[in-house]
Amino acid sequence: MPAEAPHWMPRLLPQQGPHYLAIVEALAQDIAAGHVPQGSRLLPQREMAQRLGLAVGTVAKAYAEAERRGLVTGAVGRGTFVNLPPAASSRGTVAQLPARLPLRPLDMGLNAPPLEDEAAVLAEAMAAVARSGAIAALTGYLPHAGLPAHRADFAAWIAAVSGLALPVEQVMLCNGAQHAIAVAMMAAQPQGVQSLGVQAPGGVLLTEAVTFPGIVGLAEKLGHRLHGVAIDAEGLVPEALDAAFTETGARLLYCMPTLQTPTGTVMPLARRRAIAAVLRRHEALAIEDDVYAFLAPGTPPLAALAPERVFYVDSLAKCVAPGLRIGALGVPPAFCARASAALRSTGWMASPLTAAIGSHLLRGGEVARLAARKREIAAERWNLAREVLGSVLPPPTPPAFHLWLPLARPPAELVAEAAGRGVVLALPTEAPGAPPPRGLRLCLGALERTADLREALAVLAAILDRGSERALV
Repeated sequence: MPAEAPHWMPRLLPQQGPHYLAIVEALAQDIAAGHVPQGSRLLPQREMAQRLGLAVGTVAKAYAEAERRGLVTGAVGRGTFVNLPPAASSRGTVAQLPARLPLRPLDMGLNAPPLEDEAAVLAEAMAAVARSGAIAALTGYLPHAGLPAHRADFAAWIAAVSGLALPVEQVMLCNGAQHAIAVAMMAAQPQGVQSLGVQAPGGVLLTEAVTFPGIVGLAEKLGHRLHGVAIDAEGLVPEALDAAFTETGARLLYCMPTLQTPTGTVMPLARRRAIAAVLRRHEALAIEDDVYAFLAPGTPPLAALAPERVFYVDSLAKCVAPGLRIGALGVPPAFCARASAALRSTGWMASPLTAAIGSHLLRGGEVARLAARKREIAAERWNLAREVLGSVLPPPTPPAFHLWLPLARPPAELVAEAAGRGVVLALPTEAPGAPPPRGLRLCLGALERTADLREALAVLAAILDRGSERALV
């Protein structure tokens, strides 16, 4: 029988990021230190949640992430058990990793793209870069914003997907979209804002009323206070944004006009023009997170409507694979120097080796092919969700890896009940300031097998059928 470890508890430190990740990191550290023996059984999710004072869904998400990393293994009806720590690799060898990390329980809280042959595509791209003879040139200190040829390839991709034409000089390569957002936030700090003749942001960052979880930690680290702005079926409400700028003194907005997370809304062109007009009226800046543009092309981004005051963020994480940590930041001309300084201070430069791999995939058409395939998979899974959940879902939006489930009950109740039945959901990240919509984001991409997704959706449908959600529509 495996040894019991009912008393292991994570040490959650203040300002350690999302609670579920803090639990996983604490577990990884304790396993590595030998404090949690191999085969130990962790506390049941509900009991762990009660002891930590957290939602069951948060703990369930932590356990799922720990299993995805190979730290633990879940056995239905028996519990969650600690795996052996990965063997240390010796000099000159590569540590052995499983071909695929398991995703159990059924995870609908992680907004990851579905993967098929990406591993083979990336392996070939790495080999091509190695064969090119350019490795030696990529191993030194290179320009902070990236090599011009690599930047040109990303600029061409952005133009093809969004219609936004950016000069190469305004495109800076970053270590993924999260890094690009951080660089943009740093460039938009008071000195940068003053270069447009406007006042300092006042420590307030405006976002949609429910927003991307990663923005919370960035705002905290950079001294911003989040303030939510009302949203409707078309995204940010212009009148509410106008009032928020006036009432808070904020001069910086973070938003996702295309397939907003968590709600999945796509802002129509008329609304985007209204938002751009509000930005100009308040002489404010915006960071436009457009990583899902490849799933819903056709509508000009905010950066095309107000190019002098909108930072544009894109990456290859969603259209290729999350492990390819390379992204691009389109910078308004007046902020290029400050963005370059911010990039330098947060990593000197994006990895030239990774940039070369991304550039090879872009130039050879593999990114376009993978993006097209992901649009097909998104449509298939989106249709499956509508088939299983039916009228519970709101009117159709462009197919994506996530969709919004409106709820009559408190979302935490559904998260807890679903966790008890092996389905992981994540509560939306709410920004104080505006009433958030009541609902949950359902992520359709992380589960590798369509059968697993159907199973997870069926669990949710059964739970909802016992409640009052069917009466919403």
